[in-house]
Amino acid sequence: MDTKNTPLTWISFIGVIFLLLGIYASFRVILNLTMFAEYPTSGVLSVLPGTTPPFYGPREEDCKMMIPPPAPIPGDTTSMKDFAIQKQSCFDSVKVAQEQAKVNDISQSALFLFLGAGVLYSRKRFFS
Repeated sequence: MDTKNTPLTWISFIGVIFLLLGIYASFRVILNLTMFAEYPTSGVLSVLPGTTPPFYGPREEDCKMMIPPPAPIPGDTTSMKDFAIQKQSCFDSVKVAQEQAKVNDISQSALFLFLGAGVLYSRKRFFS
């Protein structure tokens, strides 16, 4: 067994894994941006074990399914106004979650691409 090349092999393996994760995440981000009208709130790397759990927050479907309060007392419009405000707040929080998921996904993709390329470059530069 050649122990001189063992660190190079491990460094190469780690670099390739990072690079593949970055390519996978970038591909999923591009798919999410092109295939969906609204960006999904779950992260692109949430399907991998040991990564960030999927987002458990309001979804657009949840906001649409909100049930209005029972018929108000004649002349009392505050309950309907409150319901409209709550429903709009729900949709606003969904938009914020979608934007945050998009930013996180793009930054994670770039991070893994950068790490993979950096590890492979440093292996070639410093260990060869």
